Amino acid sequence: MSNRLLSLLILVLVFGGLYGLYYYFFVASTASVSLIISGSGTTSVTLTSEFKNSYVRECDRNCVFGDIPAVNYTLSAKREGYTSVEKAFKLGRGEQKKMVITLEKEVTLTEQTRKKEETIAAIKLGREVQEVLESNTG
Repeated sequence: MSNRLLSLLILVLVFGGLYGLYYYFFVASTASVSLIISGSGTTSVTLTSEFKNSYVRECDRNCVFGDIPAVNYTLSAKREGYTSVEKAFKLGRGEQKKMVITLEKEVTLTEQTRKKEETIAAIKLGREVQEVLESNTG
């Protein structure tokens, strides 16, 4: 073989190997997550990787995070009037994960401000007014 052909073969092998390393570590090691979010309204979704990289999206019903590294993630979903949801999961190489996120309404309990006697008096007054209205109409 001539020296030119041999040097061309070596260059092809070197560049092919570099491309193979690039493909293995950067292209093939990505994944995607598809989220289906219950209810209507805009939901703020944050994906945080184990390396503290964050991906933030505002989603209505469906949300897709594509071509992200295949590592461990923490998902946080927030919507006004609903409790926040946090889930941890792991993405594999080339995986296309589908997840359903169910948000629950936030319930706030408040302390009763009126005394028991005042509440009973208000209920009795309401009944008396109702009886008077029923007896005078008819």
